[in-house]
Amino acid sequence: MPLYMHRDCFPSIDQSIAARTSLPFRPSDVKDALFAMKPWKAPGVDGFQAGYYQRHWETVGKDICVELATKTIANRLKQLMPLIIGTTQSSCVAGRHIFDNIVIAQEAIHSMRNKSGKTGTMALKVDLEKAYDRVSWAFLFDTLNEAKLLAALVDMIMKQGCPLLPYLFVLCMERLAHGIEHAVKADVRTAKAFSNVLEEFCGSSGMKVRQCLGVPLLYRKVSKLTYARILDKMKAKIANWNIAQLSLAGRITLAQVVLSTMSLYAMQTSKLPVGVCAEMAKEIREFIWGSDRSNQRLSKACWEIFKQPMSLWATLLCSKYKFDPLLGFDPIAPASCTPFWRLICSSWDTMRRNLVWALGKGSSVQFWNQRWVPALHGTTF
Repeated sequence: MPLYMHRDCFPSIDQSIAARTSLPFRPSDVKDALFAMKPWKAPGVDGFQAGYYQRHWETVGKDICVELATKTIANRLKQLMPLIIGTTQSSCVAGRHIFDNIVIAQEAIHSMRNKSGKTGTMALKVDLEKAYDRVSWAFLFDTLNEAKLLAALVDMIMKQGCPLLPYLFVLCMERLAHGIEHAVKADVRTAKAFSNVLEEFCGSSGMKVRQCLGVPLLYRKVSKLTYARILDKMKAKIANWNIAQLSLAGRITLAQVVLSTMSLYAMQTSKLPVGVCAEMAKEIREFIWGSDRSNQRLSKACWEIFKQPMSLWATLLCSKYKFDPLLGFDPIAPASCTPFWRLICSSWDTMRRNLVWALGKGSSVQFWNQRWVPALHGTTF
């Protein structure tokens, strides 16, 4: 495969952190620690006692070391991800959420639709086909070296391989984000440059672009038709299952694990119309013959804006709608705002009434308007 040309995609890592995350993992250390434990001391609620592993070490020792090595490397990568992954990615980085980019995309489309003037705007939504399965090992190795990880850590990662793919995939996608950021500006003339960067990235990494599926980008009033795709996918799933061969317990399990979770991402950023919820409940009820319960997910977006006001999606929303969550005032929903912002505004009062400040220096707390005495039960002075 051709070499990906875009370089200097990652910031430098502090050498002390790089050295700490590259310490060798020795199976002998695991064995020594295990055999130093008292054989029949209870390790926990469900765990096996150390004596079991000590007696059968020749049989299970290799598998235990492999699992511990994978977990150790994953924990080390967790420390590095916030340092080398940009704000445009939300996966596998502590403090970021899967719906961050959904909110940003919806707000961008909403602003594009309401934009006036002669100059137009364009958005491209790209999905990668079977992304994890198509990552080239040569491209992955090149990416790890490009991220300036020490050779010892790179060697451990390449040996462990597949269990670490979520983290490794994010590292690979950071190179694509860097290439787009440096090759494309916001005008139509550079659309070809975007296509070239994407083509070069796919050629180097082994990935492939496919038709996009997922959460709809909302930029107008939400209706039942907006979420028709979710209902269609649910009906298609049910049609493909051989209901006659499933027990009641099997149908309930499928309904809880598969059907009830198909709308979770959509429900994190908007309120589903009552008609959509009723239709989903009907499909699930008919599938398991009598169930009328449907899982609903309460949005935590208000709390996330308050807790992490400097996150990319929260900064975008607060800047667009002129709102500061720390001032103590409720957000305002303009007539032309997106459905997600309207949801934030309608839910903010509930979040605020259940919020209690834990006083430190007290410099961030408004004495009269914010609740800092729990016994007042939401009352302000």
